[in-house]
Amino acid sequence: MLWILSFFINMKNAQWDDAIIEGLHFLEHSVLQVPFFLMTLMRYVTPTLDQMFMDSLNWVDQTYIQKHKSEDPHNLRALYYPNLQMYPTHGIKPDTRTPLKQTLRVFAIKYGRKAGISLAVLALSYIPYVGRFVLPAASFYTFQNAVGPQPAGAIFAGSLLVPRKYLIMFLQSYFSSRTLMRELVSQADLGKFTQLISS
Repeated sequence: MLWILSFFINMKNAQWDDAIIEGLHFLEHSVLQVPFFLMTLMRYVTPTLDQMFMDSLNWVDQTYIQKHKSEDPHNLRALYYPNLQMYPTHGIKPDTRTPLKQTLRVFAIKYGRKAGISLAVLALSYIPYVGRFVLPAASFYTFQNAVGPQPAGAIFAGSLLVPRKYLIMFLQSYFSSRTLMRELVSQADLGKFTQLISS
């Protein structure tokens, strides 16, 4: 739209278009996390990202073995790659793909809901007086299940001191990277994989 308007308005002297572009850039990279979104979307189009994830686990295992080669092998942790590859969704499998249209529709519904929540939280953070507590409350709600109420309370208190822009960037980076990681291990039994990592 700005490009079309540039045919009728002299944009060299205007400054409002720069503000719009900066706002769009902030929405793209900090609120909606488009790069993470595209990486997750690619998982539905091609299994390359799954294979990259498995290759990285294989590399972690090899590095772990090299680092602890002088120790007793019975005392080492279980390897990630061979165990996760035993699941049929990560091993060699026949080509039984869900139709791309159906997969993309499920993906769009799931991420449309998440984008809607992100935009709603951002909009609520601009409400006078109570808006400054919206993002810290969202961070507390998110982190209390993962780290417990005391650390989440510390994050909430720290969030009150951080400017909104940086808090949004932090929260969205956390949510997006967590979502991407969950997508990568979602085809496996996540509980068993988490148990494997913690053992």
